[in-house]
Amino acid sequence: MRRKRNNTREAYFIRTLLKNIGDQKYKIAAKSVDILISISRDFIIRVVEEAFNILNVNKKKTLTPREIQTSIRLNLKGDLAKIAITQGLKAVTKFNDDKKNTGLTINPNFIKRKVKQMNYSCRITMKSMVYLTASLEFFLSEIIELSINNAQQAKRVLVSPREILLSVKNDLELYSFFGDKSIFPGGGVVPLIN
Repeated sequence: MRRKRNNTREAYFIRTLLKNIGDQKYKIAAKSVDILISISRDFIIRVVEEAFNILNVNKKKTLTPREIQTSIRLNLKGDLAKIAITQGLKAVTKFNDDKKNTGLTINPNFIKRKVKQMNYSCRITMKSMVYLTASLEFFLSEIIELSINNAQQAKRVLVSPREILLSVKNDLELYSFFGDKSIFPGGGVVPLIN
């Protein structure tokens, strides 16, 4: 039986990222979209929870880009963290110049609504959400790009959960974010050849 396509806004953002990154010939499986949605939600939860912990330690009431930046530094490692921070700073600078056009595929207002649903009693600046959105977009783009490379090596045009699993497990920085207890439904196992 054919699986019904996920038509949420998150799925739309992921498909748009795929079109922006890869060739037009690459498609993404419905299960892969679900996995990437789960990854994006996990990324947001981890970063925002850490940022709110930083707020509590500093006894502040407003979430700013500085807390998001520190949280990203704590959650991501190596070049992945550096580039995510750079992307966030670029997006905030562009947001300061033009409030309407941030140059992001994912809508920062959508992310802000998701963060507000987490029920933290703090004020949230729009700049912090632009920063978080840019970092999330970079993080997802990195996973999608590595997945497309794995699909190319396997001579496939469909990005399946298997390619996402291999892209995460074979990249040390992504692997450090997810840890060894991460499960990707339909991904199988990493091949171990001696």
